[in-house]
Amino acid sequence: MQSPIGNATIDSFREHVAGANDPIAGGVAVASVSASLGMALLALTLKVASKRKDFAGDRTRLTKLMAAVKKESALLARCADQDIAAYQQYRDSLKRKRGVKAALRRIVETPLEAAGSATRGVDFCEEAVSQAPLSVVSDLGAAAIPLAGSVKAILLTVDANLRLLPPAGKLRVKAGKTRRDLETRATRQVERVLRKVAHLI
Repeated sequence: MQSPIGNATIDSFREHVAGANDPIAGGVAVASVSASLGMALLALTLKVASKRKDFAGDRTRLTKLMAAVKKESALLARCADQDIAAYQQYRDSLKRKRGVKAALRRIVETPLEAAGSATRGVDFCEEAVSQAPLSVVSDLGAAAIPLAGSVKAILLTVDANLRLLPPAGKLRVKAGKTRRDLETRATRQVERVLRKVAHLI
């Protein structure tokens, strides 16, 4: 895409993905955008909570949580662009037959960064349940689901890319552990969020 994904419309991004134009926006970019939408929905619930006169929670913590959500949302948009660039660099390195090792590292580390950001989003949803008013608490569940789903989707790409690395190599071992930890954490957290939301509604 000519402009960063964060500046693109939904229509232009969808058309770019479906058209398989170079540079290719694959699963990580799509999942990162999906996660950023989940993060936006989370931001909405926090904003509604912050405007209520009868808010009984910790306003200082709420303000910090809103700032953290905004930061992670921006990071997800950057990760989408960075993953597209990393994959293009990997393809180019294979053609040139140089810089392949560094390019491989990027196509492993970039999606892991995106998955980590989406996982933190699920954590935020779990914390926000106690802050959000009942009128929007269901939106926290609706936010947590695409965030956790995005983690799983992104990690599929991580799995595929890890196969390109030596089985006993340090990067593969370290990234593999990070990958497993993120999936476990996101899965457990989304279940907690949905249980809490179900109890409230």
